[in-house]
Amino acid sequence: MSVTAKRILVIALPAVLAIALAAAIIYGVSANSAAQSYKTTAEAMYNRAYLELAENLSDLEVSLSKLLITNSHSRTVLLLDDIWRYSGACASLLSQIPASHTDSSELNGFVIRVGDYSRSLAKSVLGGRPFSEDDLGQLNSMYAQCSALSEEIQRRIAQGDTPVEVVTADGYYESSQLQFKGADEYDKFPSLIYDGPFSESVLKAQPEGLTGDDIDADAALEIAREFAGTDSLELASESNGAIPSYDFTGELSDGRTLDISVSVRGGHVVWMRTQPSSAVEGIPDEELQLSYEDSGREFLSAHGYANMEPTYGQYADGAALINYAWSLDGVMVYNDLIKVWLDRVTNEVIGFDARNYLFSHHVRELPEQTVDEAEARLAISADLEVVASRLALIPITPQTEALCHEFTCRHGDVDYIVYVDAQTGEEAEIFKIVHTQYGTLVV
Repeated sequence: MSVTAKRILVIALPAVLAIALAAAIIYGVSANSAAQSYKTTAEAMYNRAYLELAENLSDLEVSLSKLLITNSHSRTVLLLDDIWRYSGACASLLSQIPASHTDSSELNGFVIRVGDYSRSLAKSVLGGRPFSEDDLGQLNSMYAQCSALSEEIQRRIAQGDTPVEVVTADGYYESSQLQFKGADEYDKFPSLIYDGPFSESVLKAQPEGLTGDDIDADAALEIAREFAGTDSLELASESNGAIPSYDFTGELSDGRTLDISVSVRGGHVVWMRTQPSSAVEGIPDEELQLSYEDSGREFLSAHGYANMEPTYGQYADGAALINYAWSLDGVMVYNDLIKVWLDRVTNEVIGFDARNYLFSHHVRELPEQTVDEAEARLAISADLEVVASRLALIPITPQTEALCHEFTCRHGDVDYIVYVDAQTGEEAEIFKIVHTQYGTLVV
């Protein structure tokens, strides 16, 4: 090799090595970035799977609970079908979570056996065979186990204690493991924040409660100011949704922001919201609850909503949320529902949502009641203790309603609402009442 060539090699070699090193660094950074991206994506997928698993386990628990107290042949079949579907959904979600992350084989086996058992029961019921004592014992055991599992999953999610880390070839990232208790109980089985009933019923295609002619933004502003009791409002936007409206925003004298929406047609207030003045927590005593209900009823009456009766309440973040349903000749019309939020300290209205009411409210002629309360009680399971009853008009489909006897019932330490059709005498709907630290939920 010539002297010149050697000089070129000496000069070029460090540059080549530097380029190679830079390329290696760039590749390493890129590979690490890609790995981190995969890790983040996988963890998000696992986290979503846990959340959906918790939701489906809760639905499975509620359906098992309703199955134990229904006295309707057709609803028994529908609930068994729901249980089969929810168990399948749970099994599918468990398949998305690496088995090493949880003791998932026992849980997976449990939900599959629940689904298989419900499917076999459905075939028997359709064939005319009622539940045996052994069947009821199995279903009670399944319900108790499902309830415990659902509570455990939801507790872990609330505490941020669900393992969503990605499994690597070198092992696992550190994580707490979900432990499901009572796995030995599975072998005993054969192979197998709602806030009131109908509070989120399917909205009709066209709002039936809107009356009057279209108004302009200036007229809507005056309506909003009068309703909210403040002049500090200005137009923020115009909504072209299911209920076209003018949306206004402003500020109260104490600095709290306020938002309010007024419909284009007829100038009806669709919703209003502001913040509570404090962060009072806990369920108030009965006297305070009645005070909130009375204040909300008076507010509604003063704004043209007469005959609104309180149904269920929730209490959180300094506010009392009361659901009001329209009462027609003493019959609760659950489609025509308005939500009112009240400040826990001042008792003033800080929130209002009339969307359900504006979609559903119209002049009705109540169906004829051909089954009286005594006859309707015959459709209630003998295992239920009836605590109270009244008449209610409930939604069956977005277009149809049924006059029903509403029975508030108790089974052990669990409360339910059972609706019996006042024309056919058949069970129309069941809800489970859940008492929480924030008030009453109905599922």
